[in-house]
Amino acid sequence: MKKNIPARWLNAFIAFVCFIGTFLPFLFYAGVQKVTTPVATCEPGCYGDNEITWDSQTKDILANANNFAALRWAAGVTLIVQIILYAVQYDKTRGSRMKGCLLSPAETIEAQLNGSKLYLEGIVALLLAFTYATALRDLGIATFFADALGDTLTPTTLPCVTFILCALFSLSTGTSWGTMGVFFPIAFVLAQTVTKEPINSDAFTSEIETTVAAELGGSIWGDHCSPVSDTTILSAMSSQVSLWDHSKTQLPYAAFAGVVSMLLGYLPAGAGAPGPLMIIIGFVLIPVFHVGLSKIPNFGGPIEVYCPEVGGCIGEGPRGAMNSIKRDFKKSSKSQEAAQEAVAS
Repeated sequence: MKKNIPARWLNAFIAFVCFIGTFLPFLFYAGVQKVTTPVATCEPGCYGDNEITWDSQTKDILANANNFAALRWAAGVTLIVQIILYAVQYDKTRGSRMKGCLLSPAETIEAQLNGSKLYLEGIVALLLAFTYATALRDLGIATFFADALGDTLTPTTLPCVTFILCALFSLSTGTSWGTMGVFFPIAFVLAQTVTKEPINSDAFTSEIETTVAAELGGSIWGDHCSPVSDTTILSAMSSQVSLWDHSKTQLPYAAFAGVVSMLLGYLPAGAGAPGPLMIIIGFVLIPVFHVGLSKIPNFGGPIEVYCPEVGGCIGEGPRGAMNSIKRDFKKSSKSQEAAQEAVAS
């Protein structure tokens, strides 16, 4: 590592703006390019019935865009900008010629490669997760459970059971969108099967809305907790923590939210309770539940914040978090002051 390298937030900000600023144009370009490529069986200039041009609607262009291609192009442009950006920040105190750059082009590329190694495990986990999710969807697990439980459901229990099924399926597959796509037709069929109201009535519409809400909530809940979810894997990799540790630490909070949503949300809503009333009751009871759980020995209570530099706890709960932030801020300030003094000398 070079000496006297200042930590400049502007370098990261410029790279971020460059990536976002180039990704969107590339996305539109990829959408037009993908569809307007001539088909081999057509005559030259023939693009079929679904021709997309720059005059087409935005939603049509984006729907046909190649997202991965746009991401690769934007990442490549951003890398080039970073190479130039770090090379022009020259300081002779760091050395002569290329050594005086903030990072030489070779050092920038090396840093990029070293950073990509950190995500190799996550990429492999994502591939395995996608394979596992596809296998479960192809086996028709969701349809099997829905058919098995269809005769035992009532309008009151349907939203809660829908939430549980979607949560379990999403937890197993790690995809909320896939779960929604699988369960949407199933949920509508089940709602029509168990309802006692006319199909065109407002009461049936309310049942459908509650069931769809439970489906969306369960899908998001399972995706949030799933150890095979892409968001969970990438979050763990970027935080440099093990996948299992990341999953098990967030599971208690999510489980609490899921249980409360069923007891105070989906079950009462399925029974016809007014939504605004249950929201008010939830605002009152959720803090009470939290306080009650915190009083259980060896279960709740403030969480200690550990500091490696101190070798021990620097506080509990919010106070410990604030102490940690203050220490990091002071450490960053001292590093910048030391760098400025070295440059001045």
